Amino acid sequence: MKNNMTKADVILIFGVFVLSVLLAAGFFWYGRGTASVVVIEQDGREIMRLPLQENTVRIPCENGYNIVMVTERGVSVKEADCPDRICVRQGEITGGGQSIVCLPHKLVVRLVSEDGEELDAMTN
Repeated sequence: MKNNMTKADVILIFGVFVLSVLLAAGFFWYGRGTASVVVIEQDGREIMRLPLQENTVRIPCENGYNIVMVTERGVSVKEADCPDRICVRQGEITGGGQSIVCLPHKLVVRLVSEDGEELDAMTN
């Protein structure tokens, strides 16, 4: 089988590769917003808003509890008595717009900017 790639094909492939690497780096470094506030919601209602500083909060719910740990870097759920503990295994989130969800306890922990603005996207 004969290779029919021309010099223009190689340049095009190299250009697409470089562009995709640059776009991926841009999304990684700049696509995540900076966060300064932790918003904790339970059953669709905001119950707490905390600054990013050392803090540990116990969140009771009707069928258990979650322990949320806040640091200067981010936030994580350190302990929960829900059956699957996916919220604990998710680890620490550090970028604006990221969230941790505990479905059994109807708990959402989000990082947002001080003014409450965050990036959001919708798809069809």
